Amino acid sequence: MAGLGDIPIHLDEYQFTLADASFLSGVPQKTIRNWLARDVLKVGKKHFLGRWTFNFLDAVRLAVMRDLTTIITLPLADAAHLADLVAEEVVKHARRDASGELLAAKDGVRPNVNILVGFGADGQPKAWVANIKEPGRYYAPHYKDHGRAALRRTHIVIPVTAILTDTLFRIEDLARRGEQDESGDD
Repeated sequence: MAGLGDIPIHLDEYQFTLADASFLSGVPQKTIRNWLARDVLKVGKKHFLGRWTFNFLDAVRLAVMRDLTTIITLPLADAAHLADLVAEEVVKHARRDASGELLAAKDGVRPNVNILVGFGADGQPKAWVANIKEPGRYYAPHYKDHGRAALRRTHIVIPVTAILTDTLFRIEDLARRGEQDESGDD
């Protein structure tokens, strides 16, 4: 991914409104408010005027929650835990390299980071960071510690790199939308 222009991205700066967070994550504002009121997920903080503000990682967490609770229908507590794991991996992989590029290429290939989630006999999700070595094959170094029985369970793959880049592109769309509003263009 080439640079995204001059859009400043600070992972931990609370620079987005509730409407922005909804746009970036695809989660309806009403659902975000509901999750905040029920303390389902630790996202956002109150501005001194009483309004909610969000940062980039909050948008990532919300997007992951949306997918895990609507597509897979995981319980909210499990989805929140996995959303936090994705945010931790985003922090690791969103750092700019010496050339200023996000997701630096290694040997001409950009890293493709995923979280592999397996469901144990108890039905509880267990997660491992997994990198794609070749299409369809994952390498998760800590996975082997759980034995062959872990291979016989249902798994899902959360594409950390794709979530990161999708959110960055939505920020670019959000900035363009703001520029159009300021210039009066439709």
